[in-house]
Amino acid sequence: MPMKRLSFTLLFGVLAGGNVLGGRGDQPAEDKGKNELKKLQGAWRLLSVETKGQTTKGYGKNFSLVIKGDQFEMTYLDAVAKGGFFGVEEKTVSGTLSLDTAKSPTRITLVHTEESAKLLGKKRATGIYRWDDGRLTICWHNPADKAPKEFTAKEGTDRAIFVLEKEP
Repeated sequence: MPMKRLSFTLLFGVLAGGNVLGGRGDQPAEDKGKNELKKLQGAWRLLSVETKGQTTKGYGKNFSLVIKGDQFEMTYLDAVAKGGFFGVEEKTVSGTLSLDTAKSPTRITLVHTEESAKLLGKKRATGIYRWDDGRLTICWHNPADKAPKEFTAKEGTDRAIFVLEKEP
C-alpha cells in the first residue's frame, strides 16, 4: 500500500490530555465514566482521518491503538527523510487517558509520557468523541488545551477526525 502524503506526526501532534471523570444522564458521574472507559478497552484500528476538509482512508496496519485501563499506546508509521532519502519509521506514543462525560460532547484527554511528549512536541491532547454504529469517532484539536465543540475538521481549522473500529 502506498504511504499517504500525510504527516502522522502532525496528526498526532493535535492530541492532548486531562484527568476528570464526570457524568450526565441517569447514571452517577463516576459510573458513567467507568462504563465509557470500559467500552474503550482493547485494540483499535484506524479506518480514516479527516483533516483540512480531506479524508484519507486505508491505514490498515499503519496504525494501532491499544487501551488497557486508563493507559493507551499508539503505534504508527511516519514519513521520514534521512540522508536525502525518504522512508517510513514506526513510532509509538503512550500515556494515560481520561474522560469527562459531564461535558457534551464527551471529552477525551490524553496525557503523554515524557518520551512521547518529546516526540510529539506536546504533553497533552484534548478531543471529543462519540459512538457511530459501533465505531469510535474522535475529533482532536490543536492547541491541546481547548477541546473542539463540534465534529468538524474543515480547511482552516487545526483539527483532525479519527474514525476507529475495534479489532475483532
